[in-house]
Amino acid sequence: GTRPAARAAYRLYPNPAGTWLAVEGLPATARLTLTTALGQPVLVQPASHLARLNLDHVAAGTYLLRVEAENVAPQTLRVLVE
Repeated sequence: GTRPAARAAYRLYPNPAGTWLAVEGLPATARLTLTTALGQPVLVQPASHLARLNLDHVAAGTYLLRVEAENVAPQTLRVLVE
């Protein structure tokens, strides 16, 4: 049989973000994908335990951050960029 994937808790700060966004609580094999509300990729980055995303080139608005990692259920978090 298979067992369900674990659910992890991630912490984003600051949110609303300016030129950077930190993500805490990431598994060692996490992959972060920042997309527009319509699903268009803006940034894709591998990460471990703590990731700091550079948002200098990201326009102000609402985005979705998808966190994917092995043995952890994927999660999507809302990010506001000022």
